Amino acid sequence: MSSLESIKKLILNGQIRSARSAVHDFCYDLAKAWLDIGQVDDAIQAINHIPNEYIDNNIDYFNLKELILQSKEADEIGFAAYPDNIKMNERWKDPIALPKNNICSWAPGRIVSFNNTHITIHYVKRTTEKSYRGFIVLETKINIDKCEKINFTKFEEGVFIELGYYQGDSIKIARL
Repeated sequence: MSSLESIKKLILNGQIRSARSAVHDFCYDLAKAWLDIGQVDDAIQAINHIPNEYIDNNIDYFNLKELILQSKEADEIGFAAYPDNIKMNERWKDPIALPKNNICSWAPGRIVSFNNTHITIHYVKRTTEKSYRGFIVLETKINIDKCEKINFTKFEEGVFIELGYYQGDSIKIARL
């Protein structure tokens, strides 16, 4: 018997609560399957059929929704700007790893390359300009000796960072 047939049987037998739960499970499985094959927009549609109250009270459902939304964000940017452990509701509000005192601007990003003197970073700014899908990716090359490094023992390509510009023209790079 298919999932839909089982749900129909539960409804016809008056087991509405069980039917709702089965529908949520079906939508969860469907969202996971869409995500597994890289169809993020379809996964979003499937997970959106489950009420937020249900998702918020079920860790597996919550984690899947987070993963789907993180994947959507990475698709829009072209790469993940934050590591998976940074929840969606914690992103883009304030710096997470950088000191907040005297900060003028900041952005999350990734280390692209480095050598003995410079580090190249792709960082992301949010925008309301529609042609950029909500994000602009920028590149900067920074003299390693001219910036303060936070939470770094060594630089590595692909590492998640926050880039901060501070009053007095100081630059700080913090590992996320």
